[in-house]
Amino acid sequence: MSLPISIQMSYLEALNREMLERQGEVLLARAYHNGIQPVYMTDRQKEFLDLHANNPFRCNIVRTVTTALCDGLNVVGFETDETPDENGNKPQAQWFWDVWNKNKMDTMQYDVHEKALSEGQAFIILDWDAENGYPIMVLHEQFTDVHVNAADVRWSDLTVADIESLAGTGQGVWMVYENNDPYQKRLFAVKQWSEIFDDGEGGVDSRIRRTIYFPDRIERYAYDDRGKWVELENSPSRWVDKNGKPLGIPCFSFNNKNLRPEAWDAIPIQDANNKMLVDVLGAADTTGFPFLVLLGGYPTVDGKKPAPDNSNVWPIGPGQVVGNNDIKPGEASLSKIEGSDPTPLMEVIKDMTMFAAQITGTPASRFITTAQIASADTLKEQERALRKRALNRQILFGDVWEEVMIMARRIANAFGNAGLDENVSVETVWRNITTIDELKDEQSLGVPLESLWIALGKSPEQITMMKNTEEYRIQREKAIWEGYAAAAASGVPVDVYLKRIGLSDDEIKEIVPEIRGERIPPAEM
Repeated sequence: MSLPISIQMSYLEALNREMLERQGEVLLARAYHNGIQPVYMTDRQKEFLDLHANNPFRCNIVRTVTTALCDGLNVVGFETDETPDENGNKPQAQWFWDVWNKNKMDTMQYDVHEKALSEGQAFIILDWDAENGYPIMVLHEQFTDVHVNAADVRWSDLTVADIESLAGTGQGVWMVYENNDPYQKRLFAVKQWSEIFDDGEGGVDSRIRRTIYFPDRIERYAYDDRGKWVELENSPSRWVDKNGKPLGIPCFSFNNKNLRPEAWDAIPIQDANNKMLVDVLGAADTTGFPFLVLLGGYPTVDGKKPAPDNSNVWPIGPGQVVGNNDIKPGEASLSKIEGSDPTPLMEVIKDMTMFAAQITGTPASRFITTAQIASADTLKEQERALRKRALNRQILFGDVWEEVMIMARRIANAFGNAGLDENVSVETVWRNITTIDELKDEQSLGVPLESLWIALGKSPEQITMMKNTEEYRIQREKAIWEGYAAAAASGVPVDVYLKRIGLSDDEIKEIVPEIRGERIPPAEM
C-alpha cells in the first residue's frame, strides 16, 4: 500500500468490522467443538455431575461430527509429472515429501484439517528457515476481535474460563479478497498477534503486532504505547525471486464448504442432547430407587417443622423420605413408592443423537454402537456417504496443499538456491478411504499392485522398501514371464513387449538375454 499508515489501518479496521458477525459464529463453533457448552443443573445434580472444573459435564457430539470426517483426510505423498530417474524415483516428488516431513506435517495435517472443518477456515503461512535451509509451514487460526463474544446473554452458570474461551483473542489471520469475495483473487493476508519483548530496561513488555503479506512484499507494524500503528525498521521487506518476480502471497486458506463449520447444524441438537442427558440422570437419581412417603410427620432431619429456608428438610435423593404433617389423628402412615425404569428416557437421547447423525450426514455408528440401530448393509451405506464427503474435502484441501508446496518450492529457489524446475506440476496423494473389499475388487480387475499400495496410504519410502522385497521381485518376474509367453505366441518382439509394460532400457538389456536363453512355453489356444 502507498497510503499513509493511519489510512491503511483504518481500512483494515473497517474490513474487520464487516467480519464481526462471522467471527462470532467462529467462536461459537470453536467453543462447542472444544466442549464449552451451556449445561444447566440443579444443586443436587451438580453434586454428582459438576465435579471437574477443567472438564465439565458434557456429551459432546459436535466434535464427533467433525472428527468422523477428519479421519478420512490423510495426505500420504505428492506426485509429480517429472520423468523418473534410473531407479524409478522422482526427485521433486521426494523433495516435496522431505519438506513435508521436516515440518512434521504427517501429524500437523490433522490439526489443519480439524481446524478448517470445525471452524470453516484455517491458514498456513510459509517462510524460509535460513538456519536449516528449508521452507517452514505454520498453522494459524482465523482472527477474532477481542470485542466479539459468542456467549449469549441468556446463558448462565458459565465459569470465568468458559467466558474467556467464548471471547475473541485479538489474534489470528484473515485474507482480503477482491470485491470481498472469497471465490475471487486474493489481494493480501493479515496476521495479528500479541508479542512479548524485552523492554531494554531488564523487564518485558507486550504489544500488538500486525504483518501484511502482499505478493511482492511483507509489511510489519506494531501498536505503540501512544495508541498508534507504526511501521517497524525491517519493513517492508521484498518478497521476490532472484529475477525480481513476486513470489506471491505466502498465506493459504483451507476453506471448508461454504466457509461453514462442519457441525454447525448439530449445535442446537447438542443443546437438546445435553439437557436430555441431565434430565435422564436427574430422573434416574430421584426415581430409580424407592421413596418412603411419611404422612403425619415432618420429613425433616430434626422432626421439626420445615425452616423458612428448608435447611432442615431431607434432600430429595435415592431412598429418602417425603411427607406431610397435616394429617388427621389416626391417619398417619409410612408407605413406599417403587422406583421407575429410566430406559424409555434413554431412548429419547438415542433419538436425538440419531437426529444429529441424519442432519450432519454422519454415520449413526459413530455415536451409537448397537445392532438395533441399523443393519450391516445400512451401516455400509452410511459410511459410503461419509466417504463421499471426505473425497469432496480431499479435492478442496488437496488443491490448497498443492499451492502450499508450489510456494515452498519458489521460496527454496529464491532463498536457498534449490534449483528446482518450477514447471513441474504437483498433485496431492491421499490415503485411499475405500474398504479392503473394494480394494480386492480393484485388484481382481487388474489394478497395479503399486496403485493399491498408494490407495492403502503407504508412503513413497514404504513403497520403495516393499518393491525391494524378495516376494515382490518373484511376483514381478513371474508376471513378466507369463506375459511374454502370451506375447510371443502372437509374434510380439521381446523388446517391444518389455517396453510396453514399462521396463527401462537398462532393465531390458538385463532381461532380454535371460529370456532368449530360456524356452518360452507356448500359450494355450
